[in-house]
Amino acid sequence: MIGCAFGPLMGGIATPAGTGANPIAISYLQELAGVEVSFLHWMRFGLPATILMIPFAWRILLRLFPPEIERLPMGEGEIDDKLKALGRLGAAERKTLVVFAVTITLWLATSLPIQAVALFGGVCLFLPGMGIMSWRDAQSDVDWGGILLIVAGISLGMMVYDTGGAQWLALVLMGRMGDVPVLLRPLLIVLGIALLHLVFSSNTVTSTIIMPILIALAASLSLDAWSLAGPAAFTSSLAFVLVTETPTNVIPYSSGYFSIRDMAKAGVIMTLVAALSAGEPA
Repeated sequence: MIGCAFGPLMGGIATPAGTGANPIAISYLQELAGVEVSFLHWMRFGLPATILMIPFAWRILLRLFPPEIERLPMGEGEIDDKLKALGRLGAAERKTLVVFAVTITLWLATSLPIQAVALFGGVCLFLPGMGIMSWRDAQSDVDWGGILLIVAGISLGMMVYDTGGAQWLALVLMGRMGDVPVLLRPLLIVLGIALLHLVFSSNTVTSTIIMPILIALAASLSLDAWSLAGPAAFTSSLAFVLVTETPTNVIPYSSGYFSIRDMAKAGVIMTLVAALSAGEPA
């Protein structure tokens, strides 16, 4: 069950679409630093970091929590029976896969804005004749509070940057970053963001608060904005320690198979591994 939490946490940094904190980071880099981060450019750094973390997570979980059984009590015949019971893909399911494939292709093969492509894919699901889902059914499941939180957070971050508050905080908190060797900067940033994540307990809030500060710091010290903000963008989604840091952890925890202490024990080690993995590609 902890692996079910670690998996999406690690995979979330592989692409800009992996988690809500990623588009926020990209938006700040574009608006405040004039840095354009394409889908493929993000993947050049995020995907290697994900791949580096996976074998370490596997070994950590096997070492701390040895499996009680060698094989799952389910034979291949049982799996085949369940697949047959599901039946073939319906028309709505096939159309959804086509929309998904087109969206991914546009992200990878074109220079269209990430947000525009995502909006296009979403709108396609509700076009007349598609028969996938009606807006009336969808809107009841939309977390409007979460959307408002993200929009308000971006607006607040922009205001903090425009008023000079971010620059002041950057110099107070990280003013000596320019004296740190270049190779160590990403590592220190990743560890710092991991600690902040314990306080803010939200990917979105962490990204919203720290991104303007790091971009302002880069401007003040004449450093490359991506080299500072990139590792922070990745780490804001890596909530390995506390169950309460993200719903990704809460859902597996609710199964009752591990305790908060179990998660923290594996998470502290995994955070150190993530600091090396997420910091190295950047």
